[in-house]
Amino acid sequence: MARDPKSGHYDFGGVEVQDVIKAKLTPEQYEGWLLGNIIKYSLRCNFKGQKARDHEKIEFYAKWLGAEVAEKVAKEPEIVKDCETCASASAYSGCSEPEACTSHDKWNPKIEGGLATD
Repeated sequence: MARDPKSGHYDFGGVEVQDVIKAKLTPEQYEGWLLGNIIKYSLRCNFKGQKARDHEKIEFYAKWLGAEVAEKVAKEPEIVKDCETCASASAYSGCSEPEACTSHDKWNPKIEGGLATD
């Protein structure tokens, strides 16, 4: 089924063109493609005589871009700032109060492999 019910020609043959594009691009390229379409329809909406339809397309692409970004954010590990005790240490191993520090069991990009180990 077409993502845009008014543009069924994009899934002729049972394959949605947008799915093919997403499969062939990196996630960053795909987000750029979605953003590019938002820009395209935003710039042309006052000149092509289909203002309402262009606004619908802007909304579709914005919704799809928002979903991509939300999915990416949901997959990212939580980045925890150094606790005050660890702030001057090059890694959590230098913490003078490891039992009191609640950051030791969380993601830390300073530590090899990204995970703190006590």
